[in-house]
Amino acid sequence: MPHIRIFQCLSAPDKPGSYVLYWMQQSQRSRYNDGLNFAIEEANRLNLPLLVYFGVTDHFPEANLRHYHFMMHGLKELQFAFRKTGIRFVLYHVSPEKGCVDLMKDAACLVMDKGYLRYQKQWREFVLKAAASSELPVYEADSHVVVPVEIASDKEEYAARTIRSKIMSKLDTYAHLPKSAQLKHQDLAIPISCSYEIIQDPLDFLNTLNLDRSVKPAPRFISGEQAAHQQLNHFLEQALPHYLDRNQPASDFCSFLSPYLHFGQISPVEIVVKTQNRLAEQPNLSDAVQSFLEELVVRRELAINFVYFNPNYDNFESMTYPWAYDTMSTHVDDSRDFLYTTEELTSCKTHDPYWNAAMKEMVHTGFMHTYMRMYWCKKIIEWSPDYQTAYETALELNNKYFLDGRDANSFTGIAWCFGKHDRAWTERPIFGKLRYMNDKGLNRKFDMAAYLRKVEQWIGEEQ
Repeated sequence: MPHIRIFQCLSAPDKPGSYVLYWMQQSQRSRYNDGLNFAIEEANRLNLPLLVYFGVTDHFPEANLRHYHFMMHGLKELQFAFRKTGIRFVLYHVSPEKGCVDLMKDAACLVMDKGYLRYQKQWREFVLKAAASSELPVYEADSHVVVPVEIASDKEEYAARTIRSKIMSKLDTYAHLPKSAQLKHQDLAIPISCSYEIIQDPLDFLNTLNLDRSVKPAPRFISGEQAAHQQLNHFLEQALPHYLDRNQPASDFCSFLSPYLHFGQISPVEIVVKTQNRLAEQPNLSDAVQSFLEELVVRRELAINFVYFNPNYDNFESMTYPWAYDTMSTHVDDSRDFLYTTEELTSCKTHDPYWNAAMKEMVHTGFMHTYMRMYWCKKIIEWSPDYQTAYETALELNNKYFLDGRDANSFTGIAWCFGKHDRAWTERPIFGKLRYMNDKGLNRKFDMAAYLRKVEQWIGEEQ
């Protein structure tokens, strides 16, 4: 099968070089990695070794110890994986784009992962400008999604209903696992002339990084490719048959794959293919599989479409629709029965025990049940002095505590609570025509006492 996820950014004749360079950033894995496989094939074609590079900066936007701890443990595992296959894997203490440009000087070509957020795009623009001046061939792999973002659509989509057919009609074309390529010219001692500090051991280096250490690691999730695949297998065997009941907050029927997807430790294509294989074995899972693929593919890739095509995806004034801003403007002076500061919210001591439990789950474990995430954000809207404060507070807490925070789903999920990808509902105080949620709805639908017990159990296990 041709490389349907590889796009040439800069065309140039073959040039002399000491290695083929793969800048790994979005896809932090050795398995089912299209960028890595293509880089290996290019190295074999040019009879060169392969250098895989990862840059670690102290100042990754909004990241803290919790995020770095998870990422560095995954990178440590990758060191062993690449060593077994004769691939030189280097980590440098530098902003990713700067280290890439430095290593390009001795490269025959560059392969890099595609990025979707603003700063990731800026990094790549910086690299492409440098590559153009040196006439270096550059390729980009879009393997963080099932259907490449620009193949799915060429514009920002309005809602799931406008992108669903565009994605699902291409699913059969793109839901195929890439064959692993074997590197012919193996060399673990490629001479490298780089001016930045090399990271020998990611875990030792973690202790020296200058970063926010106020949010501690979340041991609920074990990092790395192996753990990601174990979680996928557990989901397919134990939880998928019950997936239609996943909205029950006390249940364990979610996939729990979002942290691994965030860091690229597992391929979304692998998840789709193995889910489809499970459906072939158990046709009675059709409804559950359809529901899961709606979340994994349609909703997740709608989120990526949003941040990719909307340059102001994280700006309160530009992230949602005119009707939503109109209704918020109409209700801006509505009185609020409760107002909480960010500090009060973080302490998990509001008048709402369900919200407190959700916040505890987030703070202590780096995760929150998907349904409770919606309720959590809706209550912040209700308990804030104005809508912009609510938006900024929700986004700050989301990105600070969630392991899967700071990605397309984060920005889109918060925007959804302000009407993005949603429709206008019956008008009511404070929310206007924004969708409303309350504790009575939780009690009517779910066993919330069980959820409270579950959260306390999780927190006890973390401690």
